[in-house]
Amino acid sequence: MLLSKGQCRFHYLYNSGFIIETENNVIIIDYYQESPLITKELFTHKNIFVFVTHNHGDHFNPLIYDLSQEHDIQYIIHKDVPSASGSKILSVVPDQHYSVGDLSIETFGSTDSGVSYLISVDGLTVFHSGDLNWWKWKGKSQEIHKQEEADYKREIYKLRNKKIDIAFVPVDPRLEEYYDLAVKYFGSTIDVQTIVPMHFRDSLEPIQQLAHHWKDNGFSSQFVAITRRNQSFYFDEERALDFNKGQ
Repeated sequence: MLLSKGQCRFHYLYNSGFIIETENNVIIIDYYQESPLITKELFTHKNIFVFVTHNHGDHFNPLIYDLSQEHDIQYIIHKDVPSASGSKILSVVPDQHYSVGDLSIETFGSTDSGVSYLISVDGLTVFHSGDLNWWKWKGKSQEIHKQEEADYKREIYKLRNKKIDIAFVPVDPRLEEYYDLAVKYFGSTIDVQTIVPMHFRDSLEPIQQLAHHWKDNGFSSQFVAITRRNQSFYFDEERALDFNKGQ
């Protein structure tokens, strides 16, 4: 199906990895495990951009540079991510604006490593958090908990005047009862139409629980209940997510 301005298909790869297909562009972000969705057809007739938020092993695999051997790809990576000779690479730092092809990119910080990205392209604005999360770990001191909270809220405050169509936000079950602090704060603070959970690896049950109670908790945004790897969805900015068009 052809896409128009303001529409996209997005595909969940694994953990924090996604493909976002828009009218004229394809964005691959934090892809580190092989997926059947990375096909030759994906690279046909559209501009290809590969983003990396930081150099942790669950967000970056140097094999992404192999894609440029057969395809014209622009890479956008945090400055600490290892680069590869012969590839088109833009190294970025937090709190900057960049323009690459059809993409307008704003970088924000992280509460762990690297950057988070706000990407505007083909009538859509998408935010990918990377490891920007409210990291409240059990067993840490109250002082550390307060600092983690302040660090997260400080970065999210920078998005307060943005209108975001799709936001990819960590929901990490390793945090146990604190796993949903970030996504709930994001949903209650930012003007966002659709929130997509990430950074949960194979722990799907908490995602389903959160999705089930999302509207009951008073959130106006839509929460996407991912149920499997390589799952695909269709997005239209006028109609939010149309799950009947998911693949």
